[in-house]
Amino acid sequence: MIYESTFETDWSSLSLDEAIQRAFALGVASALGEDHPEEYERLVKAQSRSLVQMAFDEGKSRATDMETRLTGPGTGQTFDESTVEEHVWARLVEERVPSSHLRSSAGPQSRDERPGSIDLPSMLGLPDTNPSMNELPGFLDR
Repeated sequence: MIYESTFETDWSSLSLDEAIQRAFALGVASALGEDHPEEYERLVKAQSRSLVQMAFDEGKSRATDMETRLTGPGTGQTFDESTVEEHVWARLVEERVPSSHLRSSAGPQSRDERPGSIDLPSMLGLPDTNPSMNELPGFLDR
């Protein structure tokens, strides 16, 4: 099970950010053929149903789109089904979710590490852009 291998399922409470990330991941897992209705209902009880549903739907939609792009006609590539699932999961979930929210295999954090609860949510981060993109176009310069 791809979801259980990434996320702990024995949580007692979650922040809104963690619940949204888990709901997104559940949507991705659902698109890949793995359903977790009990975990989804626990998320709904822990946080707002509408936010959990939106994140779930977004994850499912993005995973379906990515899977179609990888396996659709005209791609010129052939993938094993498990390879596609692993790629979609890695791109949409593991690269976006802070490591503090993922299942830990390394043991406890060191005393010097900042806890994940004070990290800036990725959705609030500024995009990495070239500073020249913030300048006015030449035809507006006078």
